[in-house]
Amino acid sequence: MLSFLNIDPILFKNIFGTGISIYWYGVIITLGVLAGIVLATKDCKRKGYSTDLPLDLALIAVIIAVIFARLYYVVFDTTGIFTNGTFAQNLNNIISIWDGGLAIYGAIIGALLALFIYSLFNKKYTFIQLLDLGAAPLALGQAIGRWGNFFNQEAFGNAVKKVELQWFPYAVHLDNPKGAFDAGWYQATFFYESMWCLAIAAFVFWFYKKQKYAGQAVILYFTLYSFERAIVEPMRLDSLLIPGTQLRVSFVLSVILFIIGVGLLLYFAKRPPKALIKFDPKAALQTEKMDTTEALDDDGSEDNDDEDDIKQ
Repeated sequence: MLSFLNIDPILFKNIFGTGISIYWYGVIITLGVLAGIVLATKDCKRKGYSTDLPLDLALIAVIIAVIFARLYYVVFDTTGIFTNGTFAQNLNNIISIWDGGLAIYGAIIGALLALFIYSLFNKKYTFIQLLDLGAAPLALGQAIGRWGNFFNQEAFGNAVKKVELQWFPYAVHLDNPKGAFDAGWYQATFFYESMWCLAIAAFVFWFYKKQKYAGQAVILYFTLYSFERAIVEPMRLDSLLIPGTQLRVSFVLSVILFIIGVGLLLYFAKRPPKALIKFDPKAALQTEKMDTTEALDDDGSEDNDDEDDIKQ
């Protein structure tokens, strides 16, 4: 039986008497981010991009992604944990991200915004190229990050009552499930998504260098991930809802993204958009070398002109 074995969600408590604690959830998320940076760096080497690019992107994307991940969770949460207390209590609950409550779709929205902002200031790479670069690393980060739910005992599915189905990886035993739920066996939906995202990361990483046009890798990511999320989300007991309805917001968003993703893949299969033509790093590097050479030649010509003037 795979149980949480009463694992404390806090890795280190009250470090050096400062009152600061390190949670497993934060450690796992950090590992996911680092793994994503490593994978993106490998992709940069394959594509001829600067290997500093992933770290530069992470410095801005991670911060904005966390903010939006929490904002998404707070906006669509229906438990009242962020609204039923005093202002101070509600504010404390909102910023307590170490207790869990980071919505991946919110994080993705934040990351998209960060990449768009970066592309405005760095003209070497288009927004679409940055999206392609981040597709596989994002999936890998998700695969690792889902294990943060393991330690927080959250993101689980329906209760499993049949003894013959109480085995991992189909189900997992929760000793202290988050929310108003009793200890017992539940569908291991966090594990389902972790494994699916790992498969997406491997596939998109392999496909990235073979894509026929810029944008294809990120479209594949959204299509594959939304397909899995649309299947798994209805199993979960802690889904966020659209205010005033019983509709699961992540399910609705997943269905929309899947339909759009499939439509784009089919459309672009026969009509690759000119604006998204495959990036050629060798050509780009050659262009940069030519620009540098021309600049040096211009400087040399100016120097020669000056020398001629002096001789005259």
